[in-house]
This record gives sequence, structure tokens and C-alpha cells, in this order.
Amino acid sequence: MSAATWVSLALALGALLALQLGPRLGLYRVNVVLSSSMKPHWQAGDLVITTPHRSQDLRVGQVITYNPPIEGKPSVTHRIMNLTDPGDHPVITTKGDANPTTDPWGPVRLDASTAWVVSRSVPKLGWALAFLQQRAVAIVTVLVVPFALLAMVLMQIWRPQPRVSR
Repeated sequence: MSAATWVSLALALGALLALQLGPRLGLYRVNVVLSSSMKPHWQAGDLVITTPHRSQDLRVGQVITYNPPIEGKPSVTHRIMNLTDPGDHPVITTKGDANPTTDPWGPVRLDASTAWVVSRSVPKLGWALAFLQQRAVAIVTVLVVPFALLAMVLMQIWRPQPRVSR
């Protein structure tokens, strides 16, 4: 295999490890923006990376990702508009930047002592991550791709070597 192939494989493996290890170690979380409620900062399909902060350090104006108090509702990434009862479990009111009013579920008490604050974003990469998280794609990437890579390496090892004439 060429050097470019090995570099590409190493980069792909590094990206997959970063996407898997960082969240498992609690260093950051990766979320896909599902709506355009945070326009113009983020669009549907963008990827936001959140990092842990102490809940008692939250401030009005920060953008956080949290679970609203609605059964079955996915996590929401919105801006803190109001913060009351500061401390380990503050009460926040949030709003999407593109929305005319605050979120309909009203004030929410954060149960955890850690809140996830948006630190970075990557435009449109969220769609790729959402695609990779589908069950069929996960099966292919976990089972088929490693076997294909193993087969490529074994073919390189077992390929007959050209005879050198003397």
C-alpha cells in the first residue's frame, strides 16, 4: 500500500478514536444541531462540541446543551436568557437565538453539578455523524471495514514477491 493510503487510514482511525474516546472520558460531547433555532450561529446539521463546566459557574449568554423536561424530547442547545437560584443546581431559562420567545417548557433546574457549554462547532459535519450513528452503518463500520482492512494487509503480506534476476 502507498504512503498516502496509510496516512489516510491513520487519519480516519484517529478521527474515529477521537469521536469515541473523548466523550467516553468525559472530556467533551459531540451533538448534532437538529433545527435552525440557533441561526445565524448554527444551522441544522452542524456539529457542536460541548465541554463540561461547573453548573455554579454558568452565566447568562452562554450556550449550553441540556435535556428539557419533556419526555422523549432530544437534547437542546440554546442560550441561557435568565439564571436564578445560582449554585450547584441553578434554574435556567433558555431560548434559541432565532426563536421569538423563550423555550415553552419555562425555567428548568439543572440536576447535575456539571453543565455542557458549547465551545466549538463544525458546519455540516453533524449530518455525517448522524449517518454514521445509524444501526446499519454502525454494523458495516464495526464488522465489514475491519475485516476489509485485515484482508488488504494480509494480501500485501502474502503477495508473491517478484523474482530478482542475477
